[in-house]
Order: sequence, then structure tokens, then C-alpha cells
Amino acid sequence: MKTRIFNLVIFSIVFLTPIFSQDEKIPLEKKDLFLREKSRYQTLFLQEPTKTMSTSAIDVTYYGMNLTITTSPQYLRGQVSMKAICRENGLSTISLDLMNALTVDSVFVGGVKTSRIQYPSFFDITLDRTYNTGEMIEAEVYYQGVPGSSGFGSFEFSSHLTVPWVWTLSEPYGAKDWWPCNDHPSDKADSADIFVTTDVTYKVGSNGKLLSVINNGDGTATHHWKTNYPISSYLISIALTNYAQFSNWFKYTPTDSMEVLNYVLPENLSSAVSSLPVAVTGLQIFSDMFGLYPFINEKYGHAQFGWGGGMEHQTMTYLGGFSEGLVIHELAHQWFGDMITCRTWPDLWLNEGFATYCEALYNEKKYGFASYQSTMISEMNSAMWTTAALYLADTGSVGSMFGYSLVYAKGATVLHMLRHVVGDSAFFRAMYNYSNDPRFKYGTASTPDLKSVFETESGMDLSYFFNEWIYGTRYPRYSYGWTSEPSATGYKITLGVTQTTGTTNPVYFTMPIDIKVYATGWDTTVVIFNNLQAQTFELDVSHQPISIQFDPGNWILKTKDSLKTFTVSPISKNFQKVLVNFNKVDSVIVYNTGLTTLDINSVLSDNPDYSVLPSGATILPQANQKFYITFTPSVIGTRTGKLYFYHNAPTSPDQISVSGTGYQATSSVNKGWNIVSIPMNAADTRREILFPSAYGPAFMYDGSLGYIAKDTLIPTIGYWLKFPDTATVFHQGFPPPVDTVDLHEGWNLVGTTLNTISVVNISVMPDGIITSPYFGFARSYFLADSLYAGRGYWVKANQVGKIILK
Repeated sequence: MKTRIFNLVIFSIVFLTPIFSQDEKIPLEKKDLFLREKSRYQTLFLQEPTKTMSTSAIDVTYYGMNLTITTSPQYLRGQVSMKAICRENGLSTISLDLMNALTVDSVFVGGVKTSRIQYPSFFDITLDRTYNTGEMIEAEVYYQGVPGSSGFGSFEFSSHLTVPWVWTLSEPYGAKDWWPCNDHPSDKADSADIFVTTDVTYKVGSNGKLLSVINNGDGTATHHWKTNYPISSYLISIALTNYAQFSNWFKYTPTDSMEVLNYVLPENLSSAVSSLPVAVTGLQIFSDMFGLYPFINEKYGHAQFGWGGGMEHQTMTYLGGFSEGLVIHELAHQWFGDMITCRTWPDLWLNEGFATYCEALYNEKKYGFASYQSTMISEMNSAMWTTAALYLADTGSVGSMFGYSLVYAKGATVLHMLRHVVGDSAFFRAMYNYSNDPRFKYGTASTPDLKSVFETESGMDLSYFFNEWIYGTRYPRYSYGWTSEPSATGYKITLGVTQTTGTTNPVYFTMPIDIKVYATGWDTTVVIFNNLQAQTFELDVSHQPISIQFDPGNWILKTKDSLKTFTVSPISKNFQKVLVNFNKVDSVIVYNTGLTTLDINSVLSDNPDYSVLPSGATILPQANQKFYITFTPSVIGTRTGKLYFYHNAPTSPDQISVSGTGYQATSSVNKGWNIVSIPMNAADTRREILFPSAYGPAFMYDGSLGYIAKDTLIPTIGYWLKFPDTATVFHQGFPPPVDTVDLHEGWNLVGTTLNTISVVNISVMPDGIITSPYFGFARSYFLADSLYAGRGYWVKANQVGKIILK
């Protein structure tokens, strides 16, 4: 009985279809962001400093940075003060990170000048005395030079429109390129002062609050930024140029607001003003989810820099562009990356996976759960291209370690799956408590720390989940089949599930799996707990099942084999050119190639210019249904979209691509008198609106009254109108409700519709009433063989009637 299950069905592969090419499986919006981050992560990880002294010998509590930056010549002079607590007895020497492109001029410890030895990427300092555990070490370092270019922008002398532009990007080990520090994410200073002296015409963006800008009277000004929140060395930053400045405000209580300060290039101000306010929405959404924005007493903001992606510098993100996804990704890092920093780089997913998943949570809150699902399907498609463990234990394979599919997409996918495993209530409680746990808040965290929080909030032992999805590799490939038979209480479904992983770590995945059962006019969802490589389940239901869905909500990263029942032809539609506000209808056919009824619950479009009828259908086995797609372009230009078919087959939702181009109708007029018409229903029919360059009123012709001056125009009537010069007329509006033109006995001055029509194809009612050719006018009369949109024509009738322009 149990073995027969799998002989009753024909299997074909069904999976989350990857939407990227073989060499790049990244959503286009994030492509530049990822490639930039990958470049700097990869290069810098390989350049992690090896010091002669242990970095654990000190715990930095304060940095005071005083920089003088000139752009002509390009040069940096600096003085950095550091306070650090000694963490071992008998300490007489410490090491700080600094690349030897910068020269250390002198070092003072405890006010006493001491010796130092400089190496390629760090320098050793002889302390003024021997220190023991708990004592405070105070050091000052004076240095100068031109920061070296590592190719990833840790300190960049650049320009925009010939104006000098300086900015930094230090993650993860680039701080040492431009200032001396203990450059490790786990050592956070409790506070920092950043003084920058530069050209008086520049603005300087940095961390914390801007306390003062002092004009030094010599063409320079000194900007003083201060942060009183713990901060890692790689999150300290500066950016300067002739920025344009504007602010948004995050109102977090009825009486309190925090500034969102924006420094952008003047040439990009308009775009930034329209795009960056989404950060305020994100601040509210994430504050509600994870606790109030963690640096509320200082600010949040953006400074534009020269990389294509972004960098989550604490309290002031640096952006290369202003897309909503990029702004939200970097904002999420203020909680996950800045407030809580991964303790070591193998736990990088705690930064990047969290920020990527927060994009999906933002979309869910702002646009609805369907948007969340769409976002996560995209991330899961990307995650399927990696076979590596999420925990970056193998530092010998840097290229695979920093792939988008891994720490970004798989990291987000793990959180997506964990949400379903523990349930929404426990998940969001755990996310909030993780963010506010004093052990991690304003400090660092590791994967075991996260696991302990989720186990506490859910009451579950999540060892299996973390071992498989974070320390393990790959994902399951499920095969399943089912039969049903009547039972005493209704029907019994026998469901068989097997899986392979292509690895021994793990041999199989233990996961709860949603199974949705459909009957006529009824459905239910049951959860099975799959913890064997091959397993059989018996499900009792009250109605006769006609189909099932395996993980209908796409909560598991997987492939699955089952009956393929949905086929659509064609898989894309191109409507070519359609007039704005006009309709064009085409169709696709959906085939049910399976053995059970296909229920299409809804058909949704991600572009309102496309609509579909019917909105759902029930298709019997081996039958088909035609769906009609209407394209109504709302604006000029290319309009693309996707139509999503939600149904009860395992591939739901299936999709097709649609495209088309909206264009505007035009006609031409000559200098002098013209016969014109309006081929569309316009919102404003005044002559001066429809033909603003024309002289005086328009003249229509009435057989009994002669010419009549008109200030408003209507379709299907021709008008004499005078123009000062040759011109192109743009017609805007909606299709006229009729394509017929009324005629009176005698000569008629008629207008046209949008369709160019040959005179031999014009229909008349009644037959035989037209007694003349059609005459057009273009500086002189001519015999017209076709009628064109926007023009008028003379024609004579022997009685009252109609012509049909169709």
C-alpha cells in the first residue's frame, strides 16, 4: 500500500525558477550594491592585518580624530587621540593599525613622547610605563601623507563636475588606510570626536551630531562631529564637497522629532528630495519592529559618495544612488550591523542577511504580504545558486564566501524560514528582544547568541534548524505523491515524501512542511513534521481531496517534484505601440495538463496598465481556458509588467511577462489656414488649450447658418483654424465614444477619429448619400484618398445621414 503511492503519479521537476543568468543571479536593483560590497569585502578580507601584538590586549573606549584635508594638493594631516582600558597585566607595548603610506611623525602616551616601530599595515607603540588590567591608556598619534588607494575606496580623493570630493568607506579593514585605530569590529569605542578642517566652501558629513563649524579666517573651516554611542572603527567616516543640504524629520513621539540630514551633490538634489523621504517611513517601520532607532539622540542621514551601492556608516549612510531598496537596506543596518555588529566576519550574515530580510519586512508593512512574498521568492531564487554553509568558516574560498547568493540571499532566506518554523508571534518577539538585549545592543553578537534568543522566545530546541541551514550546506529536493480513500470520518490521504540533498551535511533536512488540501469549494492546511529521508504521513480530511499543494507559501528553500498541471501559451506578450489611454486586447491560453482540476484563484498584475479577464477559473484535467489581457498605457514610453496566476498546482504562482509602448497621437498643420479636428475626447475642449499657437476662434460650417465661430471644439466636426507657422499638434485625451459622423444635406465639414481610413472603406448610412469626393486642404484643396487623424475634410450629402470611420 505505501510503496504503491509513488507508482500512481508521473513526476516532473517543479522549483522556484531562477530569474538570473548563470553568472549573475542578483536582482538588478541590488546588482551594483552587491558587486561593490563584494569587491571591498573580498579584497579587505585577504588583507586582514597580522600584528605582532594581540588586539585583545586593549579595549578602546574613545577616539578623538583631528584631520586636516587639502584637495590641492591632495594631502592628509592627522592627530588621533585614543583612550583604552588595559586587559592584561604587565603590558608595555601595544599595536595599532595604519598603512605605511601614511607616516607616523610622533606618538605620546600619558603625555610622554615614546618610540614606535612602523610596519606595512600597523605600528608598535612603546608605552610610557607598564600597565596592568583595568588601567586606562591614553595615547596620541600624529601622522601625515596621502592615503593609499586599495581599489575599494577606503579613502578617496575624487571629484564631481570638477569640484573636489572626498569620502571614506572602511568596511571591514579599510580604516587603517586613513587613520590609526584598533581595526576590528569587536572593539567598539564608547564615543568619538571627529574634527575635520578643509576648504570653507565644503560641507563635511560624519557620525553623530554636528556640534560646530568654525571659520578659521584662512579659507578653511573646522567641522566638529561627535557621537556618544559605541562605534566600530569601520563605521567611522567622513565625506566632503560642496554638498547641497536638506532635511526630513522622523517624528517618533507626538512632541519629539529626529533630523534625517541629507548631503547630496547639487546636480542630484531634485532626485534626492523626491526619493530619500522613504527613509522616514523605514525608520517608523523598523522602530515599531525592533525598538526605537538606536541613535535617536543624534541623527540619521545620508551623504552621497562615489560608489554605486551604499555603506551603512553609523548615523549617516553613504549612498551612490537613491533607490528605495538601497535606502531601506542601508537603514536596516543601523540596527543590524551598527547597533549590533557581527562579532567576527564568519558571522557576516548577521549584518547582510538581516538587512536583506528587512527589505522584505519593509515591503510587507508598506505594500502588503504579497510584496513580501514576491521579495522573498526573488531572494530564494538567488539563494538556490549557492551550495556553501552560511557560517563563513572556510576562509580559503573568498570568492564563494562573499557571493550575493550566500550572505545576502541565503541569510535573508534563513530568517524567512525561521519565521515560519517558530511562528509570527515568537519570531517578531525574538527579533525585538535580540535587538534590545543588553548583551548585544551597542555591542556584538554571534550566531549562537541569535540561536539562544530564538530558543528562549519560541520554547523550541532549534539545534536542528541552525545545524542544517547555517552550518550545513545546500537545500532539500523533495519528491512527493499521494492517494486518498474514504474513511469513517471522511477521507484519508496517504502522503509520501522523500528528499535528497546532494551532501552529507546534512543527509536530510528536518522541517515542518505546510500541505494544503483542496476539495470542491473547500480547502484546509495541515502541517507535517518531516524528519526522515523517506517518510509516509496519513492525513484525515472531511472532504474528498482533488489536489494538494506542497509548501504553498514558499516557506522552505527547496526544489520539489510533483504533478505539473499549469502550462500557459505564450509565456510573454508584446502589445507593441498603443495610444495613451486607449486599449488593446490580446489573449493567452492556460492548459491543465495534469490529472486533477486546476483552480486558478486569482490573476494579478504588477503594473496597473495591464488587466486580465477572467480573474479566475476552474479548468478540468486536459482542458484549457483563454484569458484576455487588456493593455491601457497611462503614460508615454515602454510599459512592462508581469501577470501572476495563483492556483492550486505546486508551481503557484506562475507568471507571464507583458510589455508594450504608450505613444501620443500627433498631426501637422501648415502656416495659414487649415482644416483641423480633434480625434479624441479631451478633458479641456477650449481652442486655446487644444491649439494654443492658433489665431482667433475656430470656424465650423452649418449648411443653413454658414460659418460659426467656436471657442470650444468637439470630435467628428471639422474646423477652419489659422496658424502663424508650420507646427506639430499633440492630441491628448481618451477614445471618442463613437466612430460615426453626422451629415446634413449639402456640404459638410467633418472631423476624423484616430484611425487613418481609406475613403473606399468608409461606410455610409443610408447607402448612396455621398455625392462628392472628400476634399482636404493643405494650402489649397486636394482630393483625399484617406482621412487622417486631426484633420478635417469637405464632403457633400444629398440627405441627412452618417458616415462610419471604422
